[in-house]
Amino acid sequence: MPHTRWANSSATRLDDPRDVYENNANNSARRLREMIFTVLPSWFREEAKSVAANTLEKGSGDVPLAKRVADCTTAFQGIGVTVDQLETKLGRASEKWTAVDLGQLQVIYQSIQRGEITIDEEFPAPRVTVDEITGTGAAGGEA
Repeated sequence: MPHTRWANSSATRLDDPRDVYENNANNSARRLREMIFTVLPSWFREEAKSVAANTLEKGSGDVPLAKRVADCTTAFQGIGVTVDQLETKLGRASEKWTAVDLGQLQVIYQSIQRGEITIDEEFPAPRVTVDEITGTGAAGGEA
């Protein structure tokens, strides 16, 4: 594998051993996945997609989506993450969350629980601008 990363139609040489390792691991994983896909029959792959989509849609059982959203927000509140932070993360109000959104949040929650990421990494504090601090500019108006 060339020790190069392509982005924006230009190549960047990878000098850091960790970057080289991650590049090679990523490329190897993609090639392995494609090899597996070539030996699996297409009907099997389609059935697996259907099972995954059904699991996302229904969760564990026939619990309504609204109840799953409520359970999700309660679980996150238990670790100090607010509904506002969750809504900001997903880019929409909790009433508009989909089953896929809940799946994404479940992965995030479990990653936090396992210590793979921190709450601050996943839900950074909003940036405050100089205008907001000084009360000037279009957002601040006059005091």
